Amino acid sequence: MKTRLKILLGIGGSLILIGLVTILILRYLVTKSFPTVDGELRVPGLLKPVIVERDEYGVPHLFAQNEHDLFFAQGYVHAQDRLWQMDVSRRAGEGRLSEVFGPSTLKFDRLFRTVGMLRIAERIAENLHPESRELLQSYSDGVNAFIASHKGKYPIEFDMLNYEPEPWTPVHSILVARLMAWELNISWYVDLVLGELYKDLGEEKAKEIFPTYPENAPVIVPKELKGSMLSDNLLGLIDVDREFRAFDGISGTHIGSNAWAVSPEKSLSGMAMLANDPHLGFSAPSKWYEIHLAGGRFNVEGVSIPGTPLVVIGRNTHVAWGLTNVMADDADFYLEMTNSAGEYLFKDTWHPMTTELDTIVVKDSASVILTLKSTHHGPIINDVNPVGSITSQVLVSMRWTGQELSDEIYALSQIDRAGNWDEFRSGVKEFTVPGQNFVYADDAGNIGYTAGVRLPIRSAQNPTLPMPGWTGEYEWNGFVPYEKLPYLYNPPQHFIATANNKLTNGAFPYHISNLWEPPSRIQRLEELLSTKQKLSAEDFQSIQLDYFSYFAKEMTPYILHAYDSVAVKSADVQTALNYFGNWHYQLSRDDVPTTLFHVYFTHLLRNIFQNKMGEGLFEKYIFIANIPYRTVPALFRNPDSPWFDDPATPRVERRDDVIRKSLDEAISELKVTLGGEMKTWRWGLLHTLTFRHPFGSQPPLGSVFNIGPFPVGGSGTTLNNGEYYLAEPYQVTLGPSMREIVDFAHPEASRYVIPTGESGQPLNDHYSDQTELWLNGEYDVIPIDSAFAVSTARHTLILSPAP
Repeated sequence: MKTRLKILLGIGGSLILIGLVTILILRYLVTKSFPTVDGELRVPGLLKPVIVERDEYGVPHLFAQNEHDLFFAQGYVHAQDRLWQMDVSRRAGEGRLSEVFGPSTLKFDRLFRTVGMLRIAERIAENLHPESRELLQSYSDGVNAFIASHKGKYPIEFDMLNYEPEPWTPVHSILVARLMAWELNISWYVDLVLGELYKDLGEEKAKEIFPTYPENAPVIVPKELKGSMLSDNLLGLIDVDREFRAFDGISGTHIGSNAWAVSPEKSLSGMAMLANDPHLGFSAPSKWYEIHLAGGRFNVEGVSIPGTPLVVIGRNTHVAWGLTNVMADDADFYLEMTNSAGEYLFKDTWHPMTTELDTIVVKDSASVILTLKSTHHGPIINDVNPVGSITSQVLVSMRWTGQELSDEIYALSQIDRAGNWDEFRSGVKEFTVPGQNFVYADDAGNIGYTAGVRLPIRSAQNPTLPMPGWTGEYEWNGFVPYEKLPYLYNPPQHFIATANNKLTNGAFPYHISNLWEPPSRIQRLEELLSTKQKLSAEDFQSIQLDYFSYFAKEMTPYILHAYDSVAVKSADVQTALNYFGNWHYQLSRDDVPTTLFHVYFTHLLRNIFQNKMGEGLFEKYIFIANIPYRTVPALFRNPDSPWFDDPATPRVERRDDVIRKSLDEAISELKVTLGGEMKTWRWGLLHTLTFRHPFGSQPPLGSVFNIGPFPVGGSGTTLNNGEYYLAEPYQVTLGPSMREIVDFAHPEASRYVIPTGESGQPLNDHYSDQTELWLNGEYDVIPIDSAFAVSTARHTLILSPAP
């Protein structure tokens, strides 16, 4: 017995020892790539020493003696913290994910090679402004200095996929920026889905559920201041893009954002103030990287994109700015008539298509040969996700403003060092994709708004459907000059606000978009900015955290009205109606009527649309959340709309019938998912947020790489955005990707926060240390003043030139 016990103890001890050794090895593999943040490093390529001061959240302040070293150091610290994120982004743009991930990412490589992302970046690199070229090269040299000096100590993702990073080039930075533009390029979803609706349902029914912006909703610039040839496989482009967004952690498509500025007349501090919280898909690590750059002509802080130099959103000594998406219609689809000779028809003449062979190398599988074709409109996109041929004669091409030459690096370099409104506008003039609303404030008390976007001038001003390309009728006739784009400067109401709402009134002569956000957020934002005579930074903080929904306020009376003329026999329904009758439309995570409303709305959408569209088209229709958010209120104003009728029943249903059915279904669902006590149905039990890493979908790795889940409030209609995909409720996919508050009265106390942390490496102290701040509505204070930055630093690293 003793011998047996000894054997068991020995085996147990060995297993424990093996387990401990395994844990230590795994910990070493994860932590070996953690950055050096104190002391001195000799780095080849530097001209002079650069001081890197990091605060308690790992945010680096870079102090350089010249601009080459400044951007060299930015590349170096980006690589220290986010090298694998940078590498995956450039591989995605190049169409080379399958080299390391294998066949699972082949469709993504096919997508971006078809769109021609690498070809675009290479053309841009050949036509850069000399300043941009120099700046990008300095940044690339810094990334490469890190890569060269850390062989064998790369982030664990490289080990898990068994590859090493290649040298960085300026083309890669351009690719990362263009990939961001692609993320915000969602207007083409509407073109394809509406085309399918027209084909399946006919023009009248399709038009009824394609929203037009409410004419009485606020605009940024007030008036007084200013087919049948389609096939199912076209929608495959949407399917592939949706899958890529999920892979890259950018599942949301609402793409809502808030930005506003107030002049000294409305500021409690007596100086101009600005706030911004761009809403993007959530991921781990975060989209943004906080940084302060000081050297040469630059003293700028804010958020940057790992893989690209400069600051995208932030402030310098004199000006501050924030961004929201213009929602521009920046892409069109053309039906191309072709013949057996590989030619396409344009204005009664046959032209040769451009054809190119390309090869995708696939890990653990055979390489894939692509035949890439294009017309003068752009690439042929039929084979992105092929499910058969469209016809033997009709192909579809895509034209996107992101395929045009531009130089956003030069734009940002001017914006980052602008000293006044005119210099700022000169920089924004060079910014074209993704189209952005720039909100501005400065230390002289001025506030402003200007659009930075490339708007096509079209013959047809509302080109929503895919169009015949052979007629020449729907060509782009250049782009709207920057001087004619909307702008605003020091308006009499002393504030400027944008929440992806309509830019101008109908008098603007050019088509901008059909994709404006529903007015719920801009109505609330303007209300909060107008209510108080003077606003503080704390007021701005409250606005960024606001959960009030004008959409819920508009839609709830219809629920109550639906029961006016019927006897309510269900105690559960009566309790739900009592909740709705006393609701204040604050969509907090602990709120019960918020839960009832959103589960009801999910069933409502299915009961209105799915039985007429079918499952596949229905999911594509509601994928861009702002479409149903805008369509349903319009339908509700016509209680006899045929959209309320269920074709599967003998009776004719009206609006109130569908409302009652949807509420019954919602209560039944919630009893199953959350139990029988309605008072316990808190919104945060369903509405949770997890910041997902690309490896996080694999169960053993999710607990290491993912951050969350967390119960959160809000929806796609609240200022504090908590969008979820309406077909797969209720996990949050999109929201504030950073928050910024700048008060020019306090240069030592600009407020920023990102949802996770500066590091992209699990187990690092800064992988998720800002998550609690972000969830609680708190901020990291990042001073623009160098003395304050040094006095609050926790770590000091000197990057010195190698001897």
